[in-house]
Amino acid sequence: SCFCPWTSRKPPRSVEISRCVLNEYYYTVSFTPNISLNSDHCEWYEKRVLEAIRTAIGAEVFKVEIMNCTQDIMARLIASRPLSNHVLNKLQACEHPVGDFCMLYPKLPIKKGSATGIEEENLCESLLKNQEKAYKGENKCVKVDDFYWFQCADGYRAVRDVTRGRLRRSVCKAGVSCTDKEQLDCANKGQICVFENEKPNCQCPPDTVPGQAGCAARTTCNPKEIRECEDKKKECVYRDQKAECQCPEGTVDYGQGCSGGPVEASCTKESIAECRSNGQRCAIENGRPVCKETSHVATTTEATKADPDPGKSS
Repeated sequence: SCFCPWTSRKPPRSVEISRCVLNEYYYTVSFTPNISLNSDHCEWYEKRVLEAIRTAIGAEVFKVEIMNCTQDIMARLIASRPLSNHVLNKLQACEHPVGDFCMLYPKLPIKKGSATGIEEENLCESLLKNQEKAYKGENKCVKVDDFYWFQCADGYRAVRDVTRGRLRRSVCKAGVSCTDKEQLDCANKGQICVFENEKPNCQCPPDTVPGQAGCAARTTCNPKEIRECEDKKKECVYRDQKAECQCPEGTVDYGQGCSGGPVEASCTKESIAECRSNGQRCAIENGRPVCKETSHVATTTEATKADPDPGKSS
């Protein structure tokens, strides 16, 4: 069954009411008005509050429902889209003070300091509570990002998801998920609970590997990533929490692959000069220039390789 608490009101034409769908955004605010209140007829004040709210924060709010009007007014604001952060404290700002009151035009005076901030309502705790009960423990209502999601409760696994606007429901299958206790046991080990082979298993989260003290961030490529790089004739390097395929040292990446063989390294004039200043010679080791102890003959030989005709002016 599907209980739709918003189908009884009259929303704008763009809002669907023929099926259980949610596209609007719900907020709450409270304040003390400088008018007499009749708690038996809170609906009397809805039009006045709606006019004041729309004047103060904008036309996004298309409906107001008065939830309580005993001493203060607690109002539910229904908007066609999310309200901007800069309007959430608009009533508290008291932009039009009149003595001990703040005037919300066109005709709603409220006591200074009585207004709360406008807060998004958690529909799981209010309008969607009856719908959650209708699922008889199979689904639980959770707000996830922009959605109100009836997720599978403990002991159930999601078979598929159905989305209607900002509502989402998981269709669940019984007996194939980790319980709260099993999830907690795994969390205490720094792991997550995964239901596999009809039993719960503690596993390290993605991009981590088992270590001596639980799970640790991995620092090397996994076998699959290594194979993918090898297929491209490249080496796998893991850094910044991701795997990258790179050409082997001494080769050049020309877009479609790496150069056929290592580029022969040699001592530059700068390397030779630096080594000479320390009475050493320049040599290539592991593809890099290094300074090594040398005789006069070796130094002359290296210098000749770098500049075969030192007496010739350029």
